[in-house]
Amino acid sequence: SVTLLLGDLPLRVEGGSVVRRHDHLHTWSQYLDVGTPVDKGVRLEAVQRLIRHPDLRHHPSVARELAMTTDREGRTVLQTTDAATRDLLKGYLFFCGRYEIVDGPPIHISATAVVVHAFDHGLFKQLFDLHATGGRGLDRRAFVACSRVLSPTKNHEAAFDGASKDGPNLTEHEYLRHCSHAYGGSMRVAIKFMRHGADHARELDARTHLDAEFVVGILPMADTSTFADHVRSLVLHGNLNMREFPNVLVMPAADRSLEDIFLKERPDDTKIRPMMRDVALALAHLHSHGMIHGDLKKLNILRVHQTLQLIDLDAATRVGDDIGSKFSSGILPPGNNIITNTRTRILSLAFSSRFYLDHVEMFVQVTSPTEVDAYETYWKHADRVEWWPKVQPRGHGGWVVRSFRGRAKNVPYQLVKASPAIDMWAFGCMLFQLYSEAELVPTDRNQDADDDAMDRAATWTADALGRRIRSKVSNGLAADLIQRLLVVEPENRMGVRQVLDHAYFHGTDDASVLGIKLDQLQVQVARGFNAIDTKLDTVVDLTKENVNQLATAKRDLMRGIFQATEVTVPTSFVLLPFNLVVHDPHDETAEDVMVKTASFLQRVVAMGDKFMQAAKANKAIGATVRLVAPGDPLYLYLIDEVMGTPVSAGVYPIRIDTKSDEYVRFMTVAMPYIQTGFKCLNWANTAAGWLKVLGVPSLDSDVMARVATSIESATKSSSVFDFDVLQAAVEAQDAGVPVEQIRGAALRQLERFFQAFDATGDYAGLER
Repeated sequence: SVTLLLGDLPLRVEGGSVVRRHDHLHTWSQYLDVGTPVDKGVRLEAVQRLIRHPDLRHHPSVARELAMTTDREGRTVLQTTDAATRDLLKGYLFFCGRYEIVDGPPIHISATAVVVHAFDHGLFKQLFDLHATGGRGLDRRAFVACSRVLSPTKNHEAAFDGASKDGPNLTEHEYLRHCSHAYGGSMRVAIKFMRHGADHARELDARTHLDAEFVVGILPMADTSTFADHVRSLVLHGNLNMREFPNVLVMPAADRSLEDIFLKERPDDTKIRPMMRDVALALAHLHSHGMIHGDLKKLNILRVHQTLQLIDLDAATRVGDDIGSKFSSGILPPGNNIITNTRTRILSLAFSSRFYLDHVEMFVQVTSPTEVDAYETYWKHADRVEWWPKVQPRGHGGWVVRSFRGRAKNVPYQLVKASPAIDMWAFGCMLFQLYSEAELVPTDRNQDADDDAMDRAATWTADALGRRIRSKVSNGLAADLIQRLLVVEPENRMGVRQVLDHAYFHGTDDASVLGIKLDQLQVQVARGFNAIDTKLDTVVDLTKENVNQLATAKRDLMRGIFQATEVTVPTSFVLLPFNLVVHDPHDETAEDVMVKTASFLQRVVAMGDKFMQAAKANKAIGATVRLVAPGDPLYLYLIDEVMGTPVSAGVYPIRIDTKSDEYVRFMTVAMPYIQTGFKCLNWANTAAGWLKVLGVPSLDSDVMARVATSIESATKSSSVFDFDVLQAAVEAQDAGVPVEQIRGAALRQLERFFQAFDATGDYAGLER
């Protein structure tokens, strides 16, 4: 048989390379076909002798090429031969006789683990053996159980009904044929080789009661002894010997990690939001089982079946147990060295376990010779010598992470108990990076803080975090959520259920999400104003009597300007130095905006006085109308006379360029309206609306009272203008021009202004 096969092999070895032959007569594939009347024992022996033949045995690719040779119908030998011969070929081809490791470098390498992609040629049969009932094969229930392992998202009931079978149940042959059609001849998986048995055991234990919807599951795999036997001789791409990584897990292959998605797909807000909701739901599931992840970063989140799931649970810890056996320092919450016994440092010869620390988290300083010696002695005896570069003191402050080895005995500092707050800080770091495209602190490829960044990572303050977030995250709701996560005190950090209830995760776009948030804040806004001075203690709709009083006041204010029948454009408007529609709450706080408004109104009143003096003296008025720094714009808001509030809708507010000549002309004719516009404002309603837009429920009552007093004083002291005053100020007008003509010039100037900026005459939806 061997001589016959050697005479018509589908390949030959030339110059150390395997070359396919195209002129062979398919003797090899026909001989191995289970339908060919050859004794199985004879066939098996012939294949063994052939592969060990001196002309072939020294080339590692021969067995692969022979096994993957196709017959005249395109079927591989591995598919057509008998089970015993197939197992023999798999033993030559695959790791542990079933895992076809993908050529090329591993998809992940670290000091503690190596991960590769592979095709599992034994999973389908193993699933059948696990779920088949006696000699009756797979019934519907068992078939669905098998299928959920392979593809959680498909309709398995329908697949069972559609599977080709001779009886009510599927035989092994029928099930393997179904899997071949549905999934191909093998299943793509990820194999994780782990250095340390404790990490391997922790990861297996962590997954015991977790749902594969949220955490990437463990697939049925070869037994421990089989892995141990084969891993000793396994050498991966780049001459990477797996002997040092004998602990093995097999998991479903993922599409991409969140790290790859971030770098290669560059997701925007519409994609970030649902992805982070997946992560939050997975965390909620983990936390509900009394566990924390402990190393939540983008590399440890994979996209499987279009859903983000958690992986790498070797750092997972039960809530209340010591945490720190594995970490990434760039995503850990800051330390806090507050000790009840102020005469004793955290790190001491007594190992500090007897001292109470106030909300201590993951960092501690090692600076004195005694501390350094205790720390180095502890890690000198660690079996994880490869960890020293990771755990050695860093930064100018000599910072280390409160980590430990083994059973955490004789640790030279107080360890931290696992708490969901640790995961929530890491979640905040992740959300920050997705929106800012920058890390909270610079890190290395393992996401450990750089030496220069370690001091910052360990000593964050609320003010420093706020500045960092405001300067880098432009999405208001995302920034608000991040600020509630990156909180120094863990007890004040938002939990995962609160995160899922946050307005950030509700709605399809910024506008709808913002609307939800503002609705939620409306009640708080009203409550805030009820607490301040009586001048601002009522924020309600104006009654008819209020409207009548407002109309009377408006007529008094506009007397001498023009008759109501002449007006075809808005006459109630106000100028402000900011645009609330696109206002970035990180640039200015709500308090800043309120104080800035009061200050601006004072300048408007002062400008009016200077304007009148210049007009009466027939002097140039250009210098008097400068309200903002050179080049800074002003914004014109129409006023809703019923509510007494500025309106932001359509093209409003209108941006006015203060550097142009048109600005001076506009200010000249619009001065009466500018002065009277502030008198039409209901300050309480206006302030409530602004706080709502700024996303702030309320301000300190003292601040609001102070601002209110300033504005009330300004509006009471402002003058009512008459067009007689403007007669001397309108440029290019003859000495005897009547007031009515100047009044008409003002009206035409306003009409030109609104025609230029609001050509449709929509006027923000306001009507007379």
